Order: sequence, then C-alpha cells, then structure tokens
Amino acid sequence: MIFLLCVVLGFAMTGGTWLATNDGVSVFVAFLVWIAAIWVLFMVLSVIAKRQVDYLVDATEEAVVQAVRGSFGALWRETSGPGTLNFRSRGPGVGIRSPGKQPVMSITIETTPDAVEVSEWMSTWFSQNGMVLAIDRFAFQRLRVRRSLAGISPISEPSASF
Repeated sequence: MIFLLCVVLGFAMTGGTWLATNDGVSVFVAFLVWIAAIWVLFMVLSVIAKRQVDYLVDATEEAVVQAVRGSFGALWRETSGPGTLNFRSRGPGVGIRSPGKQPVMSITIETTPDAVEVSEWMSTWFSQNGMVLAIDRFAFQRLRVRRSLAGISPISEPSASF
C-alpha cells in the first residue's frame, strides 16, 4: 500500500515536471529526487519497525490473545519464534523476490498486576541496501494490532525501546 502510493506520487511528480517544463533533464532530476525520497522513506520505516513497542491493555489475557490473533489475516501465518505469538507475512511486499524473506512479527503477552502487557517487535527480517524487505506489510500490520487492542480496551500510549 505504501509502495503503491509512492509509485503514484512519483508518476504524478515526474509527469507534472514534464508538463511544466517540457524538458527531459528536469524530468530526469525529478525522477532521481523521487527515487531518493522513496529510499529515505523506507529506511525510516525500517528503523521504526525494528523498535519494540509495548502496550498496557486493561483486559484479560485471553481477550488480548484473541484480539491479536484476529488482527492477522490470510496474508500472515503463525510460525515459531521468541514471542508468545509469532507471525510471518506471506506473498509479495516491498523488495520481496523469493519466498522465505518476509519479516516475522513476534508478540509477547504477559499478565501484570495492573493490566496485560503486550510487547511487539520484528524478530526476524532480511534487508537489502539497509531497507527491510516487506516493510510496508509489517508497518500496516502493526497498526492493525494496535487498533484491535484499542477495540477491546483503552490502551496506554506505546513506549518504544531499542
């Protein structure tokens, strides 16, 4: 989804440059700026995705597990890993050329005296030129997990740790 948006914006930018200047050099420079902007965007998303995010949810552990599992659709499959729940994405994503290169999202769910603590992080990933492959899929899934947890109970603001 993020990649598709970048492609559409890139075509609009280079096409707009062509219409405004009718100069091939300007279009080429605009294209290079667009490529650099996409690379920077995915580098930033890669850094953000590698950070662990912690939530405190005021619900039962069973409800949290059901909400988290329910947020993963057919494009994610459960796999082994260091978390209570571990999911690997399926299918294409940004930079994916062969199966088995998709990132794994690991989620640990622990009951504390005050609430249920949910920790979410990327436990396995492959990178190319510093960019995590299929980062678009991972970023959107992180938002889905947050929304599903917020749907069962108010959650604390996530705190990121390195």
